[in-house]
Amino acid sequence: MQGEHRDLRTGRTVWEAGGLPLLPRSDLRRNIETDILVVGAGITGAIVADVLTQAGFTVAIAERRAPIRGSTVASTALLLGEIDTPLTIMADRIGRRDAARAWLRSRRAVPDLARRADGIACDWAQRDALYLAGDVLGSLTTDDPLDPAVTRWWRAKADDIYKLIPDFGGFVVKANSEGQPGPQDYGRTHADGANVLADAVAPHGGIVMWRAFVYNAEVDPVRLAGGFLRRAIARGARIFAPVEITDVRPSPRQVTARARNGFAFKASALIYASGYELPRLVPRAGHRIVSTWAMATTPQPDRLWSSRCLIWEASDPYLYMRSTRDGRVVIGGEDEDFSNEAARDARMGQKMAALERKLQALFPALDARAEFAWAGSFGDSRTGLPAIGRLRGKPSCFAVLGFGGNGITFAMIAAQLLRGYLRGPRDPDSDLFAFK
Repeated sequence: MQGEHRDLRTGRTVWEAGGLPLLPRSDLRRNIETDILVVGAGITGAIVADVLTQAGFTVAIAERRAPIRGSTVASTALLLGEIDTPLTIMADRIGRRDAARAWLRSRRAVPDLARRADGIACDWAQRDALYLAGDVLGSLTTDDPLDPAVTRWWRAKADDIYKLIPDFGGFVVKANSEGQPGPQDYGRTHADGANVLADAVAPHGGIVMWRAFVYNAEVDPVRLAGGFLRRAIARGARIFAPVEITDVRPSPRQVTARARNGFAFKASALIYASGYELPRLVPRAGHRIVSTWAMATTPQPDRLWSSRCLIWEASDPYLYMRSTRDGRVVIGGEDEDFSNEAARDARMGQKMAALERKLQALFPALDARAEFAWAGSFGDSRTGLPAIGRLRGKPSCFAVLGFGGNGITFAMIAAQLLRGYLRGPRDPDSDLFAFK
């Protein structure tokens, strides 16, 4: 067996309400020659196929299910440029310079993806983001801006950030909003809160912008993936499904990938974009599969928070939420460090109750009950970054392990890096994401 099998998701996701796309596909009934073989027809494989067909390559896509039937359907699709792992924590793991490079590259990937998705009907909506510090970045028990512990925390955090990014501009803040505590909850003014941050950045020449946002987006991941695959098909790409690759024989200039039925693909390069079902030849060190849960409410556009910004919290367990075009709230998290599907599914009721409670606490006016509920496999990494690049000792084989909460953003980065590997020039950030 060339790769592992997982029950990637259970329950019914909100993206299935309108039906899943039916894309042209073929059975594998003969040997196929192509420039590039992409293994996986989810969102990562779709973006890679779109980018590489545009670059002039012939592309074949092999998928053991039907296209867009795996983890993509379970995505909550918050397209964040900010990486899940806080910058200061990432710097401790990979060094300050590389952590700053990773965050900047992720930040650029969202507008890059927006330009590429232009014209695809996928409910793309530009959104600001609200970041809740949660319990990961420190151990404060209060947000009172006049509490000395809060003042010390912000000064220390500012010092840490400016050591990483000496030309860091400052802080962008939205307070007393989206159900989160702020200065007014402690009888203080917004000026009190802003001055704490201003004092923290003043020694570094930084500034504070109070109640403002940055660029991010939300999307229907199923329709986005379908749009990219249709574009690739229009340029000559072919999807072969269901096809399971069971044997791969790489050589310096070519790779032969044989399917279970005996027929084979012969390609100049093979790219694994198979998500959380890892082939045996792909290194797994530093990566793991965990379990996650998500839900969507009924449509209630008149009860949503006014900005409809993306909300994410650096907490353990992790929490994030967004709205949909028809006014639902999609909320997810409650991740746990195990990958057993039966154990994951057994906790569905417990996890939905927890998500409903958290949503109701943040927004008391909402109907927090789940209309759609689902569970899925989810990948994360020790560094917080994906692994993208050539497999060691197999020059014709590449893989994308877009593990982490920025999976779609990482897929855009992966397609850009792979184009550099295959067409040139080499992407300057390829070393940052390479398999170690």
